[in-house]
Formats: sequence, C-alpha cells, structure tokens
Amino acid sequence: MRKTEKLKVMFRRQTVGILSLTPDNRLNVFEYDKSWITSGFSISCFS
Repeated sequence: MRKTEKLKVMFRRQTVGILSLTPDNRLNVFEYDKSWITSGFSISCFS
C-alpha cells in the first residue's frame, strides 16, 4: 500500500491548500494556497 504524503484541500472546486507530513513523518502541516489567501476565508477552528 502506498503512503499518502500530501493531500490537496478543495472547497467548491477551488484549492484551499495542501496538508502534508513533515520530513520526519511525525507531524501534519497545512499551507494555504496563495490564491485562497487573497480571496478565501480562514478554515481554522482557532480563528
């Protein structure tokens, strides 16, 4: 079975960002897509 290292997050056909593993495979990190930052909204439950 292949290990998934990156996951593209989409909302209504627009890319929100990428969820990926850190190089040591211990943590998940999320990075917003540049176009989402200018026209989208925060998806964080902490904002």
